[in-house]
Amino acid sequence: VTEEKMVAPKTQSKKSRSLPFPNSILDRPALLKALDEQGISLKSKQIEGLYQALHREHSPPLDKFVEKYYLNEAGEDTPDNLPLKNSVGRKKNRNKTQLSKHLLNFLKDPSNGFVTICSKVEFASTSKDGTTTKLAVRLHDDHLVESVLMRYIRKSGSRASLCVSSQVGCAMGCTFCATATMGIRGN
Repeated sequence: VTEEKMVAPKTQSKKSRSLPFPNSILDRPALLKALDEQGISLKSKQIEGLYQALHREHSPPLDKFVEKYYLNEAGEDTPDNLPLKNSVGRKKNRNKTQLSKHLLNFLKDPSNGFVTICSKVEFASTSKDGTTTKLAVRLHDDHLVESVLMRYIRKSGSRASLCVSSQVGCAMGCTFCATATMGIRGN
């Protein structure tokens, strides 16, 4: 006897995009849901501490982050290990943030579905005069978005503006931006 499962047809609107896989560790709701499914509960202070520690370490792969956390906890001083060191206190654990072993085990598991970085710079181009840099960033679902850094250099004071696409396509119509010529494709 075979059992057939009823599966609802997938409806996708024109502007929807696929869910990320692997997911970004910075997607707090997705992370909390995954942790809850594993029976791991964290206080918001612990989540903030995790995010701060990842930021201090420049978002390394999660397994490397956990490895460094344990090296630091053990008091091993290597040039790569110093940033997590708490130079103020003399606690047994020199990490600035206490992370539970359950969380650390979850983070180092490659099948947990999370990564620190799920997009990458596909292309970068700087103008001949150095005032504009365009970046094409490939997202988790293979779409590209554009970012443009515009530098305004003057004797009276310099400044810079950064245009970052937060969606695939754009309706603003800026003439310097290729993304604006696409229209909206996803949000």
